[in-house]
Amino acid sequence: MRIVIVGGVAAGIGTAVRLKRLRPEAEVVVFERGERVAFANCALPYYAAGRLAKGAGLYSTDAQTLREQQGVIVRERTEVTAIDRAARTVTVRDLETGKEETLSYAKLVLATGAAARVLPIEGLKECAHPMWRPEDAEMLARALKARPGLTVGVIGGGAVGLETAENVVEAGGTVHLMEYGRTIMGRNDPALSTAFRRWASKSHPGMHFHMETSVTKAERVGGKINLTLSDGTSLEVDYLVCAAGVAPRSELAAAAGLPLGARGSILVDRHMRTEDPDVYAVGDVAVSFDPMSGEFRPMMLAATAVKEARACADHIAAKFEARPTEGGFGTNAVSFFGMLWASTGKNEQTLQTEGLRLRRDYFTATAFRSNHVGWYPNSTPLLLKVLFDKTGKILGAQAIGRDGADKRIDVISTAMRFGATVYDLAQLDLCYAPQTGLPKDPVNTCGHIGENILNNLVRFIEPGELRALLAGEKPDLGDDVPNTPEGLTVLDVREAQELVEAPFDAPVQHIPLGELRERVDELPEGKTIAVLCRRGIRAYTAARVLDEAGYDNVFVITGGIEYWRATE
Repeated sequence: MRIVIVGGVAAGIGTAVRLKRLRPEAEVVVFERGERVAFANCALPYYAAGRLAKGAGLYSTDAQTLREQQGVIVRERTEVTAIDRAARTVTVRDLETGKEETLSYAKLVLATGAAARVLPIEGLKECAHPMWRPEDAEMLARALKARPGLTVGVIGGGAVGLETAENVVEAGGTVHLMEYGRTIMGRNDPALSTAFRRWASKSHPGMHFHMETSVTKAERVGGKINLTLSDGTSLEVDYLVCAAGVAPRSELAAAAGLPLGARGSILVDRHMRTEDPDVYAVGDVAVSFDPMSGEFRPMMLAATAVKEARACADHIAAKFEARPTEGGFGTNAVSFFGMLWASTGKNEQTLQTEGLRLRRDYFTATAFRSNHVGWYPNSTPLLLKVLFDKTGKILGAQAIGRDGADKRIDVISTAMRFGATVYDLAQLDLCYAPQTGLPKDPVNTCGHIGENILNNLVRFIEPGELRALLAGEKPDLGDDVPNTPEGLTVLDVREAQELVEAPFDAPVQHIPLGELRERVDELPEGKTIAVLCRRGIRAYTAARVLDEAGYDNVFVITGGIEYWRATE
């Protein structure tokens, strides 16, 4: 039994190794057109900046090791150019000699991955380099070594763009990152995007963001690259990286007549099988099952690829009843100057695109806490935001912090796998030690907030909504709220010294929380009251006092003054 795998890296090699363990007698052949069969995409920016040695993580294995230890036949610098599904053969070309041959297969696995997108911008193809394969990292490494103070332009604010930018700055360079959207990391929560950028890069003057800005032209002038930007300005850089996403390398599948889905990904079932029962597809080139919608969509993540590789190998090997892939929520994280932004499931932009409305179809619970108890040294802020529907079912979550963000998202992603609600989050029994957590973890806190929202004990107003209201706009705060600037009072319940140290940039009525019960009648009736404190905890207590006193339209300002200032 010969199984041909087209493409290496995580998906292809993962499939090959699992197959040989299940079917040692099978002939498993991997064709890789690159020079190395397995490398870590996520290591490339770090290698380019000299933060890891070439052998330390960049290449996870090699052809000789796979052959000797696993029994997998690997042919590098060899490209599969055609598939004959009727004859069950592939045409293979040796890229060193140009020699072609035809090879039969019993099963075929397409793990051709994705390729860096080149945007249709004048001069970009001639001036820009991707950051997708080892040779791309090698090229940037040489440029940084030759000129330590290099000025680099980065197009794209996704994970690759951010990590490339960080590593250039850490190596002593300057970066100008251009992102055409309002947010980094794709269509996302604008407040979280702004907070993450500011918290992460505030101590790095060499990092410059150009948000809602695209490059319209790139031109080499002498030894420099001149960029024309969409805002009418120009920018001169020494080196240009295009990190504007990737596209599935599905041309081989399309030429063989296999159906493609969204963004050109190969359509497969939950066993990673195409419409041809002898042809499978795994990793970035294939669609992935979405357990939230029950549909299939592209999900180009390494963790997804290795799970799909296992499911594919199990089905081909037929040693037992293979379990279909359960799919993933897109759980991922990006690190930027030591600040981590982790997420799972859907975000607000996704929900709104689906036609759902805040405070009617879905709700948000945001906890601005610390990664561990404040009295233990080195406590750092942690922001956790959970989205849920009217039944309390969790739809997604995001966390930002220097320590512990990934831990909280892993917990919530696991809870989502079992259909958890915010009521379940409130009851989760989580590990506590002063060095690592809190007795009431931020995950529990978001559960408590969610319970309070669903029980009509509290309402929140987001910083962006409050800014819109103060600017004379009318954000949608709910059907029963007179949302006009004239009908708004911002109540600051912090102590007087806190107002001096961190003033709010709009008129407020100041009543410290300790005096609120005695002075509640000083507040105007019939107005929307937005309550402010440092991070939101005292504001919630104040909101309960006002509710019991008969005030109807009371909102807690999410995250307090700290989140407000971070999202400006």
